[in-house]
Order: sequence, then C-alpha cells, then structure tokens
Amino acid sequence: MEKISTTIITYNEQDNIEKCLKSVLPFSDEIVVVDSFSTDKTITIAKKYTKKIYKQKFLGHIQQKNLAIKKAKYNWVFAIDADERASQKLQSCILNLKKKGFEKSGYSVNRLTYYLTDWMKAGGWYPDKKIRLFQREKGYWTGKNPHDYVKIPSGNVGKIKADLLHYTYKDLTAHLEQINKFATIAAQEKGKKKTPFIILHLFFNPIFKFIKTYFFQGACLKRTRGLIFSVMASFSVFMKYAKLWELKNGKNPKK
Repeated sequence: MEKISTTIITYNEQDNIEKCLKSVLPFSDEIVVVDSFSTDKTITIAKKYTKKIYKQKFLGHIQQKNLAIKKAKYNWVFAIDADERASQKLQSCILNLKKKGFEKSGYSVNRLTYYLTDWMKAGGWYPDKKIRLFQREKGYWTGKNPHDYVKIPSGNVGKIKADLLHYTYKDLTAHLEQINKFATIAAQEKGKKKTPFIILHLFFNPIFKFIKTYFFQGACLKRTRGLIFSVMASFSVFMKYAKLWELKNGKNPKK
C-alpha cells in the first residue's frame, strides 16, 4: 500500500490548524508542517499531531509549498492549506485509492468554500478544481504568487469526486485584510514586468470582474451575499492595480 505525506504551510493559524490536521489523520502516514515563525499557538497545537515541523522565513507561497514537498518522506503528497478540511467523503476516497493503488500521477478535487453565512456555489468559486494529491516526482507548485497551483507536466491527472472544504474569511474585516495582503503580493509580482496602461486596467478590470462574477457566474442568485461577494471580488482587482500604480509611481516625499 502506498503511503502519503500530507504537507501544510502555516503562519499564525491557531484558529484553523487543529481541525485541519484532524481531518487528514485518517489517510496521512506523516504530516509535514513548514511554519513561517508563528507568534501564536500554531506550533504548540501542531506538535500534538506531528514531529516534522520546520521553521522557515516566508519565501512566497509557491516556494514555501515546494519546500514542504522536499521535506516529505513519501512519494505521494497530499497538500492542504490551514483553512481547509478534508471532508469525510474525501477521506474515504483517498483511503480507497491507497488500498486499490494509484493509477494516475495526481488527482484533483473540488474545493467548496464557506463564505459569510453559507457554502458558496456561485461566483466562480465552485467547482474550484484543485490538484492536491500527487506524486512529488511528477508534480510541483507553480503559478504567480499568491495564486499558486500544482502542475503535473505529464497531464496524467484523475479526479476524486469529493469536496475539499475551505473555511475562508471569518468575516468581512478578514476578507478586506486578505485582499490588502494578496493585492500587495500580486502587485509586486506584476511589478517585475512591464505593464502598460495601468490606468486602463485600474478602471476597466474591476468593472469586468464585477459583471463576470455577479451576472455570468451566478453570484446574483445568492442575493445580498452574492452582491457583497462580487463587490469584494471587484475591489480586489482594483487594489491589485492601485498598488501596482503606487509601486511604479509612488515616491516618499523628502523630509
């Protein structure tokens, strides 16, 4: 039977880490945690479930997650974020795969996100297909920070018909904080390349994002929650380009 290393990166996740780790215990043969020097009880809680805890200054989401893979002992890796949980159905499906044997190089799952008061199955958030179970020799994290994903060059990917539960922002304040954080990272990534006509992106892209999310991706069906979601999605795009403009043009006045 194949063995699985579950990998997770953390920073101040004391409110999430225990439920996350408990959810992967049924199929994990080891758990690897790479922590960015948390100042809360994250490490204390994680020590109850694993001894393989490594401290590493944050290198970026992609780099940090690839480092976690390198620390894993087994060839098969299940990658999960601290604010995610493996549903009971997902646990059962992975256990069945371990018993029967893996026929693919990796497997995707649908990520189901809880937003404000209920599960969000609109606005482009579901099915949010993610490759999370894969052979580390055939897959790796890539993308543009903070939007990372697992790539398997061979394309030999199967699908697990079960949900990975995502407990995102606990409230709108947390959502705004995340938008600010991710917009900064995204602007820094975009700032490495030339981006002409930033003002046009700043004006039009948020509008297009709202129309796409609210109307074409069905967030309008979620009433007030869908409207809030769409506005926040639009605002995140606005902030990304606003911070990019600031990065390119902003200068501190001389004292």
